[in-house]
Amino acid sequence: MTVSNKNADVPQSIRTQASPARRGVLKLAAASVAVSSVPFAATGAPASVAGTAAEDFAVVSQFLTGKGTLDGTVQASLLKAFSALDPSFTAKLAKLRAVIGSGSVTADNLHESLGTSNPDLVKLPQEILAGWYLGVAGSGKHAICVTYANDLANAAVADVLSPPSYAYGPCNSWAQKPV
Repeated sequence: MTVSNKNADVPQSIRTQASPARRGVLKLAAASVAVSSVPFAATGAPASVAGTAAEDFAVVSQFLTGKGTLDGTVQASLLKAFSALDPSFTAKLAKLRAVIGSGSVTADNLHESLGTSNPDLVKLPQEILAGWYLGVAGSGKHAICVTYANDLANAAVADVLSPPSYAYGPCNSWAQKPV
């Protein structure tokens, strides 16, 4: 039985030499994995300061929900999902943050203000709020479920209700007959 060496015609100096281009690609890949695994924290930066997409999303989300602090993990997941569904999401988000940062709009008149000045942004606040309160980005076949138990709708009633399908007692404890 003969063993073939596929690299027999390649000189030994090339086979043993480490490729700097290959190392660069591997370093870039490792760095991008490391950066993408770091969760973005919700920031309280002033709305008038332009920033990254994560900062824009944090400021817009806090404005729309009226919450001073939001779950950073859910925020990062929602931003990633919205960006995957709409390649122009970050550009729209920056425009929406600029409108909010102008100080001339409130949460009450945002819809009317966008309808006259930025009609391409009218649906964006509703989509972002649906993401926070329902835990789903997008709709229909393209919907991406980001969270269920940690969405704002379940958080609003968490003191008296658990999310549907979560039984926090022994088996069938929810089905006991009343006395």
